[in-house]
Amino acid sequence: MKGHITLNRYLPNDDAPVYHQLFMMLIASMSFALILVGNHFLFFQFNKFHHPVLDDTFSMITLLGNGLTNIITAGICWIWLRKKKSEIPFQVLMSFVLSGLCAQLLKAIFRAPRPSLALSEAAYPYFLKGISRGGFTSFPSGHTTTIFALCTILALQTKNRNLQVALFMVALMVAYSRIYLGSHFPVDILAGALLGYGSALLIINLKFIVKRVKQIAINPDRFPSES
Repeated sequence: MKGHITLNRYLPNDDAPVYHQLFMMLIASMSFALILVGNHFLFFQFNKFHHPVLDDTFSMITLLGNGLTNIITAGICWIWLRKKKSEIPFQVLMSFVLSGLCAQLLKAIFRAPRPSLALSEAAYPYFLKGISRGGFTSFPSGHTTTIFALCTILALQTKNRNLQVALFMVALMVAYSRIYLGSHFPVDILAGALLGYGSALLIINLKFIVKRVKQIAINPDRFPSES
C-alpha cells in the first residue's frame, strides 16, 4: 500500500539475489538440525575429522573474521570508489561497528561457556593450544557476525551471481572454522550469522529508514497504520 514503509529492495523475496537464498537455506538447515539433534551433538558431527593441514588452513581462514578485515576492506573500497562517492566504505564500517557492539552486548548478557570449558578433553580431544579459545564469551560468535556483516554488504552491491556465491562461501568457511577450531558451538554460529546479516540490512537501508521516519513525523496522516 502506498505510504507504507517497505524494505523490499533488499529483504528476501522471490526475486532476491542468490546470496539471500543461500543465507536463508543455511539458517533453515542449521535451525532444523539444532532442533533435531541438539547443539553439542551437532558440534561433534561437524568435528569428526581433524588433520594438521586442516588445522593450519582453518587457523588462517578464521582470521578473515577479525575486525581488521573490515577496516582494510573499507579502505580498499574508499580508494577504489572515492571518485564515485560510494557509500560502500561507510556501510562496511558501520555494519562492523553495529554488529560488533551487538555481539559484545549479547556475550556479556548470556556469558555462555566456550566448548573448551563446556567439554572435557576426553570427550573432545581436538582443542588446539593457543587457538581454541576459552572463557564465557561463546554466544554469539564474533568472527561469524563480522564476516557475515561484511559479505552481506558487499553481496548486495553486485548483481553478479557468481560473486554473491563466492562471498557467501567465504562467510560460511569462516563460520565453520570457528566450530572446527573448537571456539564455538553451532548455535553461536547461527546467532552470529543472523546478527551480521541483520546489521548489514539495517545499515544498507539506514538512509531510507531515516527518510521515511522524517516523513511520518512531518505528515503522519500520509502513512496510515494497518488495523
